[in-house]
Amino acid sequence: MFYADENYEAVREATIEDVGGILALIKPLEDAGVLVPRSREQLELEISFFDVMVRDGTVIACSALFPFPQNQMANSPASPCTPTTAAPAAPTPCCCAPRKAPASWA
Repeated sequence: MFYADENYEAVREATIEDVGGILALIKPLEDAGVLVPRSREQLELEISFFDVMVRDGTVIACSALFPFPQNQMANSPASPCTPTTAAPAAPTPCCCAPRKAPASWA
C-alpha cells in the first residue's frame, strides 16, 4: 500500500524553510558559472520572488520572477531542477508556475 496526501507533489510559493533546498539546487549551476553566486542571506531577502516544486517534502525545482514594474517587465533567471525531474528532450516542469503580473502593470 502506498500513501500520499494531496501535497506529495506541489508547486507553490517558496518560504524561508525552502532556502536550503533552493541553495542545493543552484549550487552546481553557480559552481559551473551558469548562475551568479548568491549568498544565503540574499536568497532569504529575495525568497518572495521564488516558487518551488516540492515532492515528498523535498525541493526538486525552483523558479524566480524578479519584477521591474517601472518598466512593466520582469526577469526570470535560470530555473534549476533535479536531474530526475524531467525526461531528456522534454520540457522541464521547472518553469511551470509563473505568477500573474500584478494588475497595476496593465
